[in-house]
Amino acid sequence: MTMFLPRSSSTFIALAIFAASSSALLLPSNPALLAAAPLLPALNPPLSTLLSNTSSLNLPFNNTNTSAVGIHGDPKCDGRDYGNHLSLQSCQAAIRKMKNYRNLIQFGNRDTGSLVQTPRRYASPLLTASPADGICAITVFPKAGKDTDSASWLEVKEAARLTVDNCVPRTGGFAYLGKYGFLEVTVEKYIPNLVCSGSKQDFSSINQALIDSISTNRDYMKFGEEGRDVQVRLPQTFHPAQPPKAQWDYSAIVEIEDHDEPVFARWYDVWAGLVALDSICVANGFAGSSVSQGRLKITVDIKRNDAANLGVNLTATLQSSVESS
Repeated sequence: MTMFLPRSSSTFIALAIFAASSSALLLPSNPALLAAAPLLPALNPPLSTLLSNTSSLNLPFNNTNTSAVGIHGDPKCDGRDYGNHLSLQSCQAAIRKMKNYRNLIQFGNRDTGSLVQTPRRYASPLLTASPADGICAITVFPKAGKDTDSASWLEVKEAARLTVDNCVPRTGGFAYLGKYGFLEVTVEKYIPNLVCSGSKQDFSSINQALIDSISTNRDYMKFGEEGRDVQVRLPQTFHPAQPPKAQWDYSAIVEIEDHDEPVFARWYDVWAGLVALDSICVANGFAGSSVSQGRLKITVDIKRNDAANLGVNLTATLQSSVESS
C-alpha cells in the first residue's frame, strides 16, 4: 500500500478510495494509472504527523468487563472469512470509536425503518504504513435470514471487545447478540489502498446519510452506461438530505472511470471503501485517493455551506476502483 499525505494548498481536492478485499492488496496494473502515480504528492507532512493527530489513538483502552446480557454464546474465531494476523492496537482503536449508550434500540436492514440502519461499520485509523497490517473493521448487522433485533450500543461494543479478546491478533471473528440473538458483530482485517492528499481542512467525517445511501449489495453485477447490456446503469447521483445547519454539503456520483466498457463489481466494496476513507483521511481533515485495476468510481463532492465563506467553497472527490470478479 502506498500512502501519500497532503500537498500544500488547493481549492480542489481529489478524494478517492479503492475498496480492496480483506485477503489481498490490489495494486494498479493499468499503464495509464501507473504513469499518473508520480503526480501524487510526497509524504509532507510525514505519516507520523498525521497519525499523531488522530485523537482516538491517545485514549486508554478500557478492558473492564461490562454487562453483556444481550450477547449470545462465545465469540467464534475465523481466519478464512475475517483475516489472519490482525493488529490488536488497531482493533482497540476501532472499538474506542463505538458508542457507550445503554438504551435499547432497534438495529435493522435499510428497508425496515430501524433507528440504526445496517450494516454500520467502525474502521480504525491507519496505525502503520505497512500494507500487511491493514486496518481493523468492526461491523454490526442482522445475521443471515433476519431483518431486525434490539440491543444497546454498549452491548454491541462489548460483543466486539469480547471477539477481539478471544481472537485477535491470531484471526478475526464474530459474535451474536441482541434480544433474540439476531444481530451479528464481525471483527475483520481490511486492507485499503489509500493516498491521503490536499491541505488540511476543518471537516472530520462524511455525513452518515451519504454512507447509508450507498448500497451494500454483495452480489457482483454488471455496471455500465445507458444503452449497454448492463444490470446497473451509470452514472448515478446520491445527494441525501443534510441537517438544517450543516457546515458541509455532501453528494456523490457513481460512474465508470474513463467512461469505458462495462465492469463487474460490487456495491458493498464501494461502501466499505467509503467508510475506510472516512476513518483514515477525512477524520484528519485530508482528502485522499486510490487507484486499482478496477474502474468503478464513486466521486463525493464536499462543499462548504457557510455563507460567509462563499469564496472558499471546497470540492472533494472520492474515487473507488473495484476490480471485477
